[in-house]
Amino acid sequence: MALEDLPLPSPGRGQVLVAVKAAGVNLFDTQLRSGLYKRDLPLTLGLEGAGIVEAVGADVDDIAVGDRVAFIFAAGSYATHTLAPAERVVPLPDKISFEEAAAVLFQGLTAHYLATSTFALGPESATDSAAAVPVRPAVSAPDPRPGRIRSRPVALRTLAA
Repeated sequence: MALEDLPLPSPGRGQVLVAVKAAGVNLFDTQLRSGLYKRDLPLTLGLEGAGIVEAVGADVDDIAVGDRVAFIFAAGSYATHTLAPAERVVPLPDKISFEEAAAVLFQGLTAHYLATSTFALGPESATDSAAAVPVRPAVSAPDPRPGRIRSRPVALRTLAA
């Protein structure tokens, strides 16, 4: 891996240029760095982060220069700046730090996927009522009922404005 200085990109139609203040680091990022997944090189790593909008491209009406934002699935969040599709950018309330925002987007999508596609939540499901997502078990043990696991949920801190 090598660092390179590249020219600052300009946003195209439907894009925003974000000055990255924090980047998320996830399992997929580590797998890319390890060589498990092959990508064309050179490559700027990182797919999620948070920062401040420095420029907006054409057809971007709901995001402005100076906005605090978080983004996901925008390649290059390990750089000082990244171009993000405006449709993958969300406003960041002042009460949420850049670091918190960069750390939760993939996890939120994973929780949504698990709660809606992998395991349908029901009345007996353990959830964080404020976030309405499954709570990661702190302790799991066999449940006497077939096909079930008994868990003690951990407390989750809700990141809401």
